[in-house]
Amino acid sequence: MTLWRDYVAAHPEHADETPPVEAFGDSAAMADDLLGFVLDGPKRATAGFVEDFAIDNEPLPVVGSPDLVG
Repeated sequence: MTLWRDYVAAHPEHADETPPVEAFGDSAAMADDLLGFVLDGPKRATAGFVEDFAIDNEPLPVVGSPDLVG
């Protein structure tokens, strides 16, 4: 949770939130590969089905919001 503490220190408006953790890909190895693409720059966006958010009664993601990859 050091990463989240550091983030909240820089963005105190998120202090009362639970850190969002998202699955990335369908395995730990794929998550590592996809995260590498994000960190190195070639992957600049993600996508999901709006219907999945509605089915799970979850809010839609917001551009620029923090996410932790787990």
